[in-house]
Amino acid sequence: MFRRLWTGLPPTPKFSTDLEKLGYFINEEDQLRNLEDPKYYYKYFITRNTYYNDSQRFSFHTAIQRIVLGRLAELGVHPVRLPLGARDDEPHLHVLASNDLATADRVVMFVGETAQDLGVLAYRVTSGSGGIDKGSIVSMVCKMRGAGKDDMDKNEKAKPAILICNPGELFWWPEAQRSLSLPAVEGMPRPSAAHWSPHKYAQNTIPGHETADAHIASVFQDLLSRSDSSNKTPRITAIAIAGGADALETFLDHPERWQRWGPHMDSLAVLGGLYEEHHIKTDAFKAFLRQRARAYISSEAPVDTPVSGPDGNDQAARATRFGCPVHSAGTTWLTELMFIEAQSAIIEWGEAVACNPMYVNPQIAISYAETILTAEDTTWVNYKEEGADDDETKQKEEEGDKHEKEKHKVEDPAGEMENKEMEAGEVGARADVKEVPGVIKVSSAALTTVNSTASVKTEEAPLDVDEAQV
Repeated sequence: MFRRLWTGLPPTPKFSTDLEKLGYFINEEDQLRNLEDPKYYYKYFITRNTYYNDSQRFSFHTAIQRIVLGRLAELGVHPVRLPLGARDDEPHLHVLASNDLATADRVVMFVGETAQDLGVLAYRVTSGSGGIDKGSIVSMVCKMRGAGKDDMDKNEKAKPAILICNPGELFWWPEAQRSLSLPAVEGMPRPSAAHWSPHKYAQNTIPGHETADAHIASVFQDLLSRSDSSNKTPRITAIAIAGGADALETFLDHPERWQRWGPHMDSLAVLGGLYEEHHIKTDAFKAFLRQRARAYISSEAPVDTPVSGPDGNDQAARATRFGCPVHSAGTTWLTELMFIEAQSAIIEWGEAVACNPMYVNPQIAISYAETILTAEDTTWVNYKEEGADDDETKQKEEEGDKHEKEKHKVEDPAGEMENKEMEAGEVGARADVKEVPGVIKVSSAALTTVNSTASVKTEEAPLDVDEAQV
């Protein structure tokens, strides 16, 4: 009798987390290139097996993240373990914070996507033509705190503290004692190459960081709440993307929490969020959004072009009713590219708001309309689902046929009765036919119909048919 052994399963692929061993290097333009042929970037499809490709990408992304974290450390931004006081072997994750987080008067709080690794904005940029700095949070830190340690030391007090949240890496990997994002879980090592990717069980949950919402609440409680009376709560400039933006707005949209944190919020920039105005429950938070917040959406317009006011713009191709002014992110697709394209405009606007305690969003007359809408209909008023016109045409044709039939009934009732009798006779004839091998049985009524029809067609050859057999 044959039996399968666990040792007979295909082994899990193993790749190094060293760039050179993976076959890549960083060129003078901060781009990752192939060692064998430098004109090529990163290659995902190395085999026809998805898990092998994901496993190689897992190691490649791990190598990139280590480089990013190393560069951030040189800029004075270091990992902080949460929950506070957790040991290495206990479930935990890391956020990134500058050394002056506990004493700074102003903090720039960045909340990334819920499907992205810590410190990374878009791997398609870090491993492509953009380069590592442009595709990571390194570019933002350089703009806000200087490109090097000397720049930071010159005017340290004037620079805001940096806090990078981590709503993506909420999966605890006990064997490696590190947290992972859900896309990374697909490429993590498994017992064999034939095993499914692991599900999230209790052992993979991080206390206080079970979801993105819980993570944001823990960050405010553990890192921004200062118990020391000598250190007042800092002013917060918040920048949030996609699911991270929804989690941040959900946290702030609560009467008690807004009463605690609302007075310390300088500004809020939301990119690719879905938290629309009709979701807002707190009036004070709604007023803040109108006065000191901004939303960015994918649009064909140039970066920072006003697309809509707080009440929305029906001539825009995407949702715009976020309760605050809406601007173009400068990209027509991919949420992860928004902050990369609009970064300079967002930072400049945040600085302007922080320098003016009385700042209020200006009233702007919006006349913008998407090109794809101006060609036909510029509003949603006459919107119809695809195929609706065909259904209406078919319905009208059916109604017309029905009307013609009713009209025919009134004009020619005798003809209708004759048609009904003929139809009844034909149906009866079909019903009385029984199939027997070699013989066809026909009833007398059917035979009469057949004889009368045959006699009409030809008189020279009368039809001789037995009543019992044809």
